[in-house]
Amino acid sequence: MNIETDVNLTKKKRIIFWAYLFTILCFAIVITILAANSWQATQDFTSTDSYYYSYQVAQDWKLGMI
Repeated sequence: MNIETDVNLTKKKRIIFWAYLFTILCFAIVITILAANSWQATQDFTSTDSYYYSYQVAQDWKLGMI
């Protein structure tokens, strides 16, 4: 195999590695941002009566299905 071909192959592998690493990093950042943005909304919902009413309705529905 030609040395020039090996260098190009190594360069391609390095580019693919960094592309995958960048993609995984972006995915982790997006998940973190979405979780941070939904945290306050979740806290607000669980501190209201709507959450407890919804929970009770779900429990009654589950009992009705058994």
